[in-house]
Amino acid sequence: MQLLQSLGYTGGQRPPLLDQFFIKTATLIDTVIDDRASSESTPVRSYTDDGRNYLQWLGDAAKTSLDALQQEQGFSGDQTPQALLYLLLRHALMLGYNDASYGLYRSAGFLTAEQLAAFKPEPAFVHVDAAAAPSESRFAKLYTAEPRITSSPNQLVSDYVTANYATLPESATLAGQIAALALLQDLPTSALERLLAEHVDTCSYRLDSWLLGLAALRLETMRLPARQEKGLGTYLGAYAWLEDVRPATSLSQPVNIPPAVAANFPGPTSITSDPTNGGYIAAPSLSQAKTAAVLRSGYLDNATNSNRSDPGDQPVLGPRPTRALVARWHPQWTESRRAVGLPLRARAA
Repeated sequence: MQLLQSLGYTGGQRPPLLDQFFIKTATLIDTVIDDRASSESTPVRSYTDDGRNYLQWLGDAAKTSLDALQQEQGFSGDQTPQALLYLLLRHALMLGYNDASYGLYRSAGFLTAEQLAAFKPEPAFVHVDAAAAPSESRFAKLYTAEPRITSSPNQLVSDYVTANYATLPESATLAGQIAALALLQDLPTSALERLLAEHVDTCSYRLDSWLLGLAALRLETMRLPARQEKGLGTYLGAYAWLEDVRPATSLSQPVNIPPAVAANFPGPTSITSDPTNGGYIAAPSLSQAKTAAVLRSGYLDNATNSNRSDPGDQPVLGPRPTRALVARWHPQWTESRRAVGLPLRARAA
């Protein structure tokens, strides 16, 4: 205190900052999920007298009030969980309340763009500016009675969110968080640890997850109205990526087409084709398409001018018994996890 006073500090109490960083040693968080050994079958242990683990407590507290989350009451022996997952989830729920209030103020339309822009960021230093508001917390507006949002002169915005989080569009994120807790509460601790590690990866260096997440969010936003009205949605989806992609080295060559077909392509530009491209196969069914693709793949891999159906032209499929044999071998080689290309290269005509 004498050092602080010599530097100009005139307060009568010791600043809390000293207790947090200088006078006592801050303890490290050494529990990730639970204070018991990780298990592939056992969920997080009970932390309350009525047998709830901290994920169940968080879900119940979030549905009770923002104060319930902040005060952390109801744990056995008044000992709050010190697991990293609990601390992150509790903070995320509190931010979910804050995001809901931001959406409500934005939808109400009485704040300026500058006021909305300053809604979420917190000041770098708290309780330093003498002209600052009594509360510099981002949660201050949650503890404000705002009739233009709640239609009540006495109800706090936080209580309004609690009472209506399941139906308000502005609190959809908070509702999703509460629903997610119900899915997580009975998972084994090992599964929770893996999920937490994946989540931390996504929040740190996984740029690909952010990019795909933005696309997924956009698709979900576009599909939600139709799903709500008609019960529609995506029943089958897929994704893929290309590896070792390089610029093509082959040169396109002019193609001689019949005059009747050429009439459909007027203009001075001639039609060209890549002689190394196998082209498309039009098949009447998926089974026939798969068979044709397997046969063509082996044929393209082994065909030469001496064994092509038309030397110098693109390889074409013909009813050769050896290719039928390759098609019959293919499932067996696939089931044995051997390279699919080996039988094609060895047996294709």
